[in-house]
Amino acid sequence: MTTNFRLSAEPEASPKDEQLLRDRVAQWNVDVTGHRDYAPATFFIRDEDGTIRGGVLSYVWGRRLHVDILWIDEDLRGSGWGTKLIEAAHTEGRSKGAIAAYLDTFDWQARPFYERLGYKVVAEVTEVPEGHARFYMLKSPL
Repeated sequence: MTTNFRLSAEPEASPKDEQLLRDRVAQWNVDVTGHRDYAPATFFIRDEDGTIRGGVLSYVWGRRLHVDILWIDEDLRGSGWGTKLIEAAHTEGRSKGAIAAYLDTFDWQARPFYERLGYKVVAEVTEVPEGHARFYMLKSPL
């Protein structure tokens, strides 16, 4: 067995290397909990040229939908696309057995938007970053 290890700072790590860590944590989570129901729920808004103008990256695991990232080009905000994306993720989540959904957002992001969709703040971390807050939100039932 090799005992010659080194710590390697890699601020520009490859997506492949980052994914390896995500996969290892996901496998550990499955091994510990027995929940093997991982399923992505990813949707994009594309223009006529196929350019991504927004999207939601989410997944179902443990009968919960985790909304990881929601982003929409600024000129499309306020036109209903955010609601369409979240509703698509909710529908996909329910079809995969999700009974609740959770996410996090900062105070300058979309808390009121998520509250209109039925999410409630379940935790707040202040001073992240300094002068701001991060909110952890839950929608249950989904």
